[in-house]
Parts: sequence; structure tokens; C-alpha cells
Amino acid sequence: MKKFLTTLIASLTLTVPVMAQSNHDDHFELWTTLQKAGVITRLNTFECFRRSGEIDGYYLSNTRTLVICQPDANKIGQQMPWSENDYDTLRHEAMHVIQDCNKGIIGDGRLSVLFDDKEEYKKFVKSKLTDAQINNILRWYDDISEERQLLEIEAFAVARGVDVTHITTAVNKVCGNDL
Repeated sequence: MKKFLTTLIASLTLTVPVMAQSNHDDHFELWTTLQKAGVITRLNTFECFRRSGEIDGYYLSNTRTLVICQPDANKIGQQMPWSENDYDTLRHEAMHVIQDCNKGIIGDGRLSVLFDDKEEYKKFVKSKLTDAQINNILRWYDDISEERQLLEIEAFAVARGVDVTHITTAVNKVCGNDL
């Protein structure tokens, strides 16, 4: 299973940038697939308003909760039209769900990168992110462990460079919907 997932993610070289091919229906399918896997999905929680402008979303493994924060929302739970940034955030946070399922079960808090081989990880990340983007991520997350930084970099790389339909497939495969 691990080999399948690593191969799936690593082999995805898109000819069309992810941002240019964003499709609401495909992202809605990812949203519902996450729910079927046992993830609680929320929009614009209290935390989004408390940290307004600081976060685009988050995934909490211990409660299996994925949140998207839409900056133009005016009240908790309100859904606004989805932006490209919202779609990017959904792909990013969905990758954290995959990382959560990767070496255990969803909600166990044991997130891990998909690549056991450091060189494969590096090659994948560098094929999706520039050195400047990687350095910005490291600066943004300078207060977390190196292991968590690797998780974040991988999630940014997947969000930027892997088609949403492949992320949906990975959620199904790794988190048990498609076993």
C-alpha cells in the first residue's frame, strides 16, 4: 500500500498547473471523500476568526477535523464562494489527512511523510516547489520540529502540484474507503 501511494504521488507530473485546472465539482468530491473517511469538515470556525489573516485552514488529527478559513466570511460556519486559495488549502489539508492515515489510522496523531527515501522526497518536492518557496515555508514554520516541517513542505508540494482527483484517490486508498 505504501509503495502504491508513494508511486501515485511521485509519478504525477501535470502538464496543466493545478491552479489553472481547479474545478469545484472535483474539490467537492474530495470534501465528501474526506467525510466518508471519517473526517469532520468545517468552514470558518471560531479559530479562523480568532486568527484572522494568519491561517487559511488546518487539520487536527486528534479530533479528525479539517477546517477551511475563507477570509471574506462574516460569521462562523458561513460558506462563501470558493476561491483558488480555498481549493489549494483543501488539497493541502487533505494531504495532512493522508499523512495521518499513512502509518496508522486516521486520528491517531501519527502523521508521516509518504517518502521513506530522502532522495525521492527531495526530488518530488523540488519538482513542485522552488527553493524560494521551500525557504518561505521553513521561515513560516520555524517554530516547529524538523519532522513537522517536512510534513508541511510535502503538503504544500502536493497542493501545488498534484491534481485534486489524484488526492481524492489517495484519501480513498490510504484512509480505508477503497480497501
